[in-house]
Amino acid sequence: QRYNGEQRKTRGIELALSLKPITDIEFKGSLTFTHSKDYPSHKKSPLIPSFKGAGGIHWQALSKLSLFIQGYGVSNQKDSVTRKTLSPYG
Repeated sequence: QRYNGEQRKTRGIELALSLKPITDIEFKGSLTFTHSKDYPSHKKSPLIPSFKGAGGIHWQALSKLSLFIQGYGVSNQKDSVTRKTLSPYG
């Protein structure tokens, strides 16, 4: 388990994209890369995924009705309590 004596340094980059090929439909996507370490032990921070991605489609069917689908995915992570790797999920 992480204890209060350590400090966490996190750096990352996020890219986002939005496309609207026609007035009623919009596509969105994003990708996040995170690098996080705890100091002074210099260990990779637990439960913080390296990659996250998301995407979605939004459709304005009528003036008062819109529909959307969204999805996301997260890369594997290290659990600090069990010391096992948690599988990626979405």
